[in-house]
Amino acid sequence: MVRGCQKKIIYLKNTDSEVFDEAYFVVKDDTSSYGLDECDMIKEVNRILDECIPCEEKVSIKYKLIGIIKKTVIPFCLGIIIGVTITLLIK
Repeated sequence: MVRGCQKKIIYLKNTDSEVFDEAYFVVKDDTSSYGLDECDMIKEVNRILDECIPCEEKVSIKYKLIGIIKKTVIPFCLGIIIGVTITLLIK
């Protein structure tokens, strides 16, 4: 059991996010040497949350189409090619 240990924690409740309801951030002990105040830490927390939350607007149509092609069209074409090749080898 650890006694006498103290950690600084930033706790966010009701983050207005579809992904996170609550968030806990454990702050390093040496943050005072960086000259950061509470507002700077909250800005950093918001930046981290913004990077972690997947946003549909950031994914362009081009990348969605590439994903669909990789998942469906390429395997379909490979199946046809393999089927035709096997058929030709059997005859």
